[in-house]
Amino acid sequence: MVNHNYHSILTPISIGIDRPDGSNYNVQIAHNLIKDGDGVYGTTGIFSLFFDNFGLDKDDFEDLTGEDIYEITDDKNPDYLGRILFDNDGNWIYDGDTISIMEQEQLANFMINYEDGM
Repeated sequence: MVNHNYHSILTPISIGIDRPDGSNYNVQIAHNLIKDGDGVYGTTGIFSLFFDNFGLDKDDFEDLTGEDIYEITDDKNPDYLGRILFDNDGNWIYDGDTISIMEQEQLANFMINYEDGM
């Protein structure tokens, strides 16, 4: 049986990613969870990716976009980088057009090999 460690990512986490030009930036990975009829959350294997702009708080976001950060959809969020989706066999695909293949591989490898520090 293959261990899909990415299923243990239940809360948003941030990691540093290297760009092809040698610079780096932080990406927040948020697992898109589902809730069943009993109110129990489960994993989907779908992860939304966001540019992690440390220090940009809710008020700054509203000033920049004119929208409430809690009401904005991914397609309107300026920090949205796309999604990584895993199938039941652990294969992944990037859904987006913002990050390079090198960056996609770093993110997918991090999620596949993720170990919860708790």
